[in-house]
Amino acid sequence: MEFVQVKSQVSIQIQSYVSGCVTINNIAYRQSMLVFPDKIEPWSVQGMADFNEASCAALKVYGAEVILVGTGATLIFPPTSLFQYIRTEGFAIEWMDTAAACRTFQVLASEHRNVLAALIV
Repeated sequence: MEFVQVKSQVSIQIQSYVSGCVTINNIAYRQSMLVFPDKIEPWSVQGMADFNEASCAALKVYGAEVILVGTGATLIFPPTSLFQYIRTEGFAIEWMDTAAACRTFQVLASEHRNVLAALIV
């Protein structure tokens, strides 16, 4: 899926996502990553089976207003116990498939929101 290019001051532009590959600023990435409006970092979570309270707590440290978790080619919700932890800790996490997370990231980043996309590729 390719995205329409929008003129923006955001330095990170997600251009496309296909299962197994996200293209950002003309570079193809094939591993899970954390995407911020101004930088990209590797992410150790390779699938939803790896996502747990420690992974969640590590994301909260970044202080993002909204955290988007792209769960891969399909939407996979975490276990109920993790939802309870997230609610208790006061996280603002949205779960969606990775394509939707990429699109949503671009919209929020273009609005100058403090957004973090945790993408499972």
